[in-house]
Amino acid sequence: MKQNTRNGNLDRIWEEMERRLVAMRYSQSTVKNYQLIFGWIGNYLAGYGESNYSKKMGQRFIAEYRLQENHAPSLFKSSRTVVRRIDEILEDKQFTPCFRAREIECPPRFAELQGKYLEHLAKLGYRDATITSRKLYTGRLLAWLPGSISSLETLSAPDLGVFQKPVNFIDISPKNDFYAHQTDHPKNG
Repeated sequence: MKQNTRNGNLDRIWEEMERRLVAMRYSQSTVKNYQLIFGWIGNYLAGYGESNYSKKMGQRFIAEYRLQENHAPSLFKSSRTVVRRIDEILEDKQFTPCFRAREIECPPRFAELQGKYLEHLAKLGYRDATITSRKLYTGRLLAWLPGSISSLETLSAPDLGVFQKPVNFIDISPKNDFYAHQTDHPKNG
């Protein structure tokens, strides 16, 4: 990294950030989100009369993030990541990788069940992207189930609550399409 990036100048930091993100093959939408958050950080610094970013100001930005009404709550995690990435640039460190959960395959004992569900969604006219995400999430749910469970009928609400609270991948309530499609739930009628 060039020495002149260390002075905290946000324009130069952004150039380095964008270079690294592109090199790491981040999607254009992620780069745009980072750029949006970068703008928020610049506005935040300007509000305090600062023109240079410092690690202390980054920490203050995150600490006060939820008090700033123009920032989307859904981007809080991304904002923390952007601040961490800026700090890594200033410290001339490589980016700490953000690991994604590997795609979990549906266990063979539930493959036919999942296939029927996905076909059902296709017949209802769901988009391919929705069907792909439902495949991912139902695969996670079904892979999480203990080997002793061979059908959805043997599940209990507490079993599903344990999955839902810590992992929170999918809505597993009776109103969920997957549950309703595979059981005699009134929604399925």
